[in-house]
Amino acid sequence: SGREIGQMPIRIKLNGQLQSYAQAPVMSGGSVLVPMRAIFESLDASVKWDQKTQTITSVKGSSQIKLKMGSKQAVVNGKNVTLDSAPRMVKGTTMVPLRFVATALGADVKWDSSEKMVHITTK
Repeated sequence: SGREIGQMPIRIKLNGQLQSYAQAPVMSGGSVLVPMRAIFESLDASVKWDQKTQTITSVKGSSQIKLKMGSKQAVVNGKNVTLDSAPRMVKGTTMVPLRFVATALGADVKWDSSEKMVHITTK
């Protein structure tokens, strides 16, 4: 194809299925950010958005995650965690760090740099 690797889109596979998002994944500070609703729903987790506090809360089974827009501080099951990249808006879509979200919800995440592909495997 002759395209530079830097121009290749970042692709996400969940249990071998290529995911399609309305807003394409973006790379930010070494983290891949993906649309909030799409990733939580594909991982069978609930997601609540609190406009007033700009906070995202997600629950799956006994796991609970809290993320705040623009903040690298997250909370997983009551413990503070520092993120590589803060959740942020991209073209009106709330984007969250994929590896953090998937791992916190019990999935396995691998990055294939040659393919620019994120492989997520739910346990």
